[in-house]
Amino acid sequence: MEWVSFLWRVRSVIQTYEAAVSVTTRLHQLSGKDCCGFGSDPEFPDVISLDFGERTTGVEGLTGSETEIVQSCGSDFRLTLYCAWRVLIEGSIAFGWRDASLDEFGASTELAKLIGKQVQVVDVNPTTYDLRVCFQGDTELEAYCDVTNNCDFDQNYVLTGSKWICTVGLKSLVLIEKKRRS
Repeated sequence: MEWVSFLWRVRSVIQTYEAAVSVTTRLHQLSGKDCCGFGSDPEFPDVISLDFGERTTGVEGLTGSETEIVQSCGSDFRLTLYCAWRVLIEGSIAFGWRDASLDEFGASTELAKLIGKQVQVVDVNPTTYDLRVCFQGDTELEAYCDVTNNCDFDQNYVLTGSKWICTVGLKSLVLIEKKRRS
């Protein structure tokens, strides 16, 4: 019986390690990609999404306002942050998730400055999955996995690719899912 228990623990450790490698590998795919858009929910302006890579063109129903385009554009990757985040410019904190500078659409004018900037480096803490995305021009986005409550629907951040969804969730547990075909 002890062997069975031991083997289950080993299996759990291996699965945790494989998930960690997978999320890190997927996040590193942002390197070399340009930020092509951002958006947030007006009711939750501290939750932001950043789009990376090629922007999808020809989105129907847009009037041309930048807010609508940014909120509706598709891309190679979308990073959505539900946890605490901040932006540093030249080593100083410029703004973050609780700043009053977020406008009524949740899109800070400062976040707009990330559009067109290329991701140079992505660092992921191997234990906590805290995230640091370094852009050209000495600008960094940092995210801190602070969601530790007992609500099973909460996540810290989500990275979406064309065929998969990578979630760093409650207490930094990682889930990789294949996208369902519509």
